[in-house]
Amino acid sequence: MSSKKIYNIVRILLILITILLLNYLINISHFKLDILKNLFNKEWEPKYSIYRPEVFEIKKILTNNKIIDFRFTDNFLNKNYRFNLDGQNKYIYYRVIAYVYPIKHIKESNNFIIFKNIDESHNSCKIIDETSYVKLVKC
Repeated sequence: MSSKKIYNIVRILLILITILLLNYLINISHFKLDILKNLFNKEWEPKYSIYRPEVFEIKKILTNNKIIDFRFTDNFLNKNYRFNLDGQNKYIYYRVIAYVYPIKHIKESNNFIIFKNIDESHNSCKIIDETSYVKLVKC
């Protein structure tokens, strides 16, 4: 066999292996074509990758009130600023910070996200907005 035939066989084999591996990745990651179609759509909500309604509500409450920075309460952060979060709070913490970008999470912000089921310690603060899971307050 000539080297050109061997080259073509190797190339076809690599293409087939790549297609099989991509198919495998799609199957194990539950990939949805909808995600790819809306990759650059600013209005699209990634419901396949965000599993907590609190994350959507926080984005909605921050964008509706034109907030540029925020922070979570110390009770939500377990008093150690993100190091001792349990699984659910850690997920919400990191998902919110990534999903609400360019709104910044700043430790010294006056805008607090209060989870109704966790914290009621900021009663003296002014409530800006409220949803079923969270409150946005300014202190």
